[in-house]
Amino acid sequence: MEVFSLDSPRIEKIFVHVYKEREDTHGVYHPIEPLLPPEKRYLLELIEEKLAYLLEEEDLDLSQNQAEALEKMFDKIVKVNGSNPSVNSKKNYFIFVDRITYESLKYEFLREKNGFSVIEAFIRDPYIEDVSCDGIGPIFVEHKVFKSLESTVVIKTVKELNEFTAKLCSLAGRDVNPRRPIIDATLPDGSRLNVVYGEDVSRKGSNFNDKKIF
Repeated sequence: MEVFSLDSPRIEKIFVHVYKEREDTHGVYHPIEPLLPPEKRYLLELIEEKLAYLLEEEDLDLSQNQAEALEKMFDKIVKVNGSNPSVNSKKNYFIFVDRITYESLKYEFLREKNGFSVIEAFIRDPYIEDVSCDGIGPIFVEHKVFKSLESTVVIKTVKELNEFTAKLCSLAGRDVNPRRPIIDATLPDGSRLNVVYGEDVSRKGSNFNDKKIF
């Protein structure tokens, strides 16, 4: 088994385990991200509510440098106070959390709002050459050292698959739908995205491939 970490300048490190369950199977790529525990996931929805309030109150513009603007707004909303999550009744958009929750919450918020969602760790890993998903099931990666690996990140439903595929296309500045089901585009990190959307075109449903350009 190999264990290594991915550099992350603003938040806790992302760790990755690579191992084999049996000799006759694919190796397994298991990203370990600083995610919120189930009992605190409600905080993501709460931030969305506070973000809408803040955008309306301060008339902020997200069209320029969205990543920086989102991070600044997160830090306006979420404060560290060393205790359990709570909302300040005087300042409608303040949420107070402990340091560990703050780090996890910030990571997931930025990952979903301006990142690559469930494949964020794959995109950050400089040894990953290719990320692919051929319908419902696990996402596969091609690694420079370990070659073809099956990840522990699994897309479980058609709805989840279609939504995630559409998100990737949106990141590339493209719209995908049943009338325009095939997309070939470039993602913000420079990687090449190929998408086939929906069961009308692909028997297994939506699928995508993200090939990094080195």
